[in-house]
Amino acid sequence: MPLETTGGRALPLAGETKRERAMIISKSVVVAVLRERGQEDRAAFVEKELPDQIESTRHSGLLAMLHLDPVELVDPSPSSSSSSA
Repeated sequence: MPLETTGGRALPLAGETKRERAMIISKSVVVAVLRERGQEDRAAFVEKELPDQIESTRHSGLLAMLHLDPVELVDPSPSSSSSSA
């Protein structure tokens, strides 16, 4: 299995370059955002058709169609707090 569940942090898949990062997004987060927008039909579709863990690279077309940015949907990792370089 190429992905680990890490609470929405970006993880590399086997054979990926640094520019290609898959992010795991919780289906409940996507559904909540759609409902906040008043898009109940789309929220129901996502609940019915997508897995609990949505892979950003695999479902990129659907996320784009829904006008959802995967970066805005993942929770920041407590260990990846911003640091100045």
